Amino acid sequence: MSFFLTYHTIYITTHQSSKFIVPDALDIQLYYDNQILKLHSTDFFSPRVLHNFQDNLGYAGRGARNKDTTIKRIKAKTPNPSAVFTYQALSIRAFYDLLFCEYKVDQKYYLVGAYWNGSNPPDQTDRFLNESIWENGYDDNFLSEVKAIPEGSFIAIKTLDRKNDIMYIKALGEVVKNYNDGKLLDVAWEEEFEEFSLPFTSGYWSTIHEITRQDHIDAIWNYVKPEVSLPTSSIDDNTSIKKKPLNQIFFGPPGTGKTYYAIKEAIKIVSPEFNIHQEWDIIKTEYDRLTQEKQVIFTTFHQSMSYEDFVEGIKPLEPTEEGGNVIYKVEEGLFKQICKRANPVLGNFEVIIEAFKKEISEDDVNKNPITIKASGTTFDVTYRGTSVFYVKPHASTKENAWYPVNISHIEQVFSTNNYDNVYNQTYVREIIQYLIKNKGLQKGNQKSIAKNYILIIDEINRGNVSSIFGELITLLEENKRQGKKESLELTLPFSKAPFSVPENLYIIGTMNTADKSVEALDSALRRRFSFTEMPPKPQVISNQVNKGTLSIGEQVIDLATILEAINQRIEVLLDRDHLIGHSYFLNINTPQELKMTFEKNIIPLLQEYFYGDYGKIALVLGQGFCTEEKIPDVNTLFANVPSYDTSMYQEQIKYTLRKIENDTDLLKAIQLLLKTKTE
Repeated sequence: MSFFLTYHTIYITTHQSSKFIVPDALDIQLYYDNQILKLHSTDFFSPRVLHNFQDNLGYAGRGARNKDTTIKRIKAKTPNPSAVFTYQALSIRAFYDLLFCEYKVDQKYYLVGAYWNGSNPPDQTDRFLNESIWENGYDDNFLSEVKAIPEGSFIAIKTLDRKNDIMYIKALGEVVKNYNDGKLLDVAWEEEFEEFSLPFTSGYWSTIHEITRQDHIDAIWNYVKPEVSLPTSSIDDNTSIKKKPLNQIFFGPPGTGKTYYAIKEAIKIVSPEFNIHQEWDIIKTEYDRLTQEKQVIFTTFHQSMSYEDFVEGIKPLEPTEEGGNVIYKVEEGLFKQICKRANPVLGNFEVIIEAFKKEISEDDVNKNPITIKASGTTFDVTYRGTSVFYVKPHASTKENAWYPVNISHIEQVFSTNNYDNVYNQTYVREIIQYLIKNKGLQKGNQKSIAKNYILIIDEINRGNVSSIFGELITLLEENKRQGKKESLELTLPFSKAPFSVPENLYIIGTMNTADKSVEALDSALRRRFSFTEMPPKPQVISNQVNKGTLSIGEQVIDLATILEAINQRIEVLLDRDHLIGHSYFLNINTPQELKMTFEKNIIPLLQEYFYGDYGKIALVLGQGFCTEEKIPDVNTLFANVPSYDTSMYQEQIKYTLRKIENDTDLLKAIQLLLKTKTE
């Protein structure tokens, strides 16, 4: 914490105009000038701070997006003439780091390592985060450097890729206590921190290194994009230091939060100004908004999903009148739909068409078809919930003369002016002209500023990926996307329409590594996706309000320790793909809830993992959850077959699940599992 923040409670005051400014106040004062929010200049703000604050309202970086969120909150809550907020009320540290970086005269910053050769595991980051510490792994090195770290210093755990000159920041924290033994520091680590990379190593190779370069401090702690040329693989053009891959998959065992993080990742890509470090209810509300606006689409792959469901297929339409013929039309799948919606060349086509559908839909009995008057014809238009509009010419003498106008044909003509294979061309042309003139329909182009769109595919490995994507797998590659130098366009098999994948469409998949009902992910798709492992994180349990502890009688149980013990045993008996996720131990506040998570979640998973081998389940959970008994004498157990040798079954042990009746049984079972008590 800076000197200034330590000795003065800072307030943010916003004013409707500069006339309400208090000249000598030692606070942040913001005011509106022609609807632009500005920072009032005072002596305790240096020119650098003023420049950073005013100039960087829109720069890329996590800190900037947090600050933008703060500004939005201020704007939303500012009455006339003024409103006052505290630092704690806004809860945006990066906002203050930017404003008061000049006052951190005694602030020190350190990069530290977490890799211990010869240890298991070598990377100690998870242990440090879980125990809220940092520890020097050497007994005879860096002791004086560790002793010299002042309490209140900021530290970052780093790992280096020297070959590519990239540094990965794995955790950020503040030193709470230095034990002055050259070994141990207590550290308050940032919660829900997300690893990012920087395009320099700059000699930061030792286990501990003080940083004095301001641009490096800003890049690591204030999330300011460094002023260097970064490789395209490590920096995003618009929104973050670490480039978001267009195609990524979160993989891991059940209960590790893959879908949870996929949703958060989608929000960060689509709404970079949204503060993702909030309560889940607020995050879910933002996600629901994005799905309603169709910027985010969620689907789940399964064994019966096909190309026709995902891209396009020929589907029957219900006859418009009794006894009428069944009509077959090419229907778009959800992937084609979101690709069209994301295509910047189409401008606002999708928005205008959706609004037009609602305006003339026959689902609303109070709405009548609209009439379009053109130079050569006048006709009515209605919508009946399919992929076509229906038109009825006023000049027609036929009874009930409604003709279909395919919406995909309207799109084709609007975007390319190509009338090939388009039927009822007059009506297509006149509907487009009507929408341009009366509804604001307009084209975009490849250089248009396009919104990002997300397709989340849950359980992506449960579908036959090569069958679902078909020939479009090639188009997923980043350099094959629309607008790229090596962009490709294919002709779809049913509609015969040209098709490409926009570069602003992100695909996020999740994959359960413990699912034995499916084969390995298609290798062609695997090459086109980046993979992020989602392992169990016991520290998430410990970071809850109750610190991940549960009282059973007079005993206090550490839930994270239970998870670690279970997973260590599973990894030896099976592998890392079949561990238990931390989510099963979240929000457990009573012994009954812990009992239920074992009965309904943990034990069924273990039964599936070990194919009903209760001996291995007993090795994982202990004799408090499982019981053993000897098989009765085989001579009395089996039917009499003298020629068959049954001696191999003599004195075998049978394992069964033990029913947990009450809190006493539960406590005993947990103690046996953790080996803090013997049977």
